[in-house]
Amino acid sequence: MTVSLATWLLGRELTRQRHHAGLSTRDAALRLGVSSATLNRSENGLRPFTDHEVGAALTTYTADPNAKRRATRLLLRQAQDPAGARWMAAHEDVVHVLETSSTAITEFSATTMPPSVRTATYASALRAPATSASPRLDDPSGPLRLIILDATVLHRPVGGHQAMAVQLRHLALVATSAGASVRVIPPHRPYPPIEAFTAYHLPHRPPAVRTGTPEVLAEDHHITYRIDTLLAAADDETTSTRLILRIADDHDRHH
Repeated sequence: MTVSLATWLLGRELTRQRHHAGLSTRDAALRLGVSSATLNRSENGLRPFTDHEVGAALTTYTADPNAKRRATRLLLRQAQDPAGARWMAAHEDVVHVLETSSTAITEFSATTMPPSVRTATYASALRAPATSASPRLDDPSGPLRLIILDATVLHRPVGGHQAMAVQLRHLALVATSAGASVRVIPPHRPYPPIEAFTAYHLPHRPPAVRTGTPEVLAEDHHITYRIDTLLAAADDETTSTRLILRIADDHDRHH
């Protein structure tokens, strides 16, 4: 049986909550009144959780309000989606589960800094909507985040030259962290037009790609080809970091 993306994510969220509660699959199954095999299949996205099972799990795992909200939203989405549905709205609760479920995350933009690396001043200048706390990019246990940028992003003085210099030095710091890699496509190096995206690389599942306005999530088998195309045009990590710092100095001189 092919389950929807919402069903798969619900399984990941409830698995995370079970781990947080310190329960083994066997202990949780006994408390939920299902077999260990049934719980294992649901947690691994091979079988949808029922409404009763989700309610019992949230009570058994003493989930916090945010965790309950995420699971409830995914349960509602599961009920709306046909089996095998591979797209959904990119709600913040859903994105949180994707962030914690991914083995790697790839972001690309040709116009603005991705939200994960924006300083507060940069985000304010963009009048970007408020989001949850930025991911910790210095955590080697989290998913590796690959950030690919067109050099145009570095030259645009969003918030003014001084604010942009600060933003670029923050980006350079991110580039040297354990949990991230930054690659820049230099000026005048051609590559095909590609819309900005965030790709969440999931275990045993096609990548879920966030894109568009309003943003939606869709599983996309072809995103790897687009990522490879962008990387072929981009400078290596060391050269990219040097370019970022050089352009930061240019912004400082304009200040």
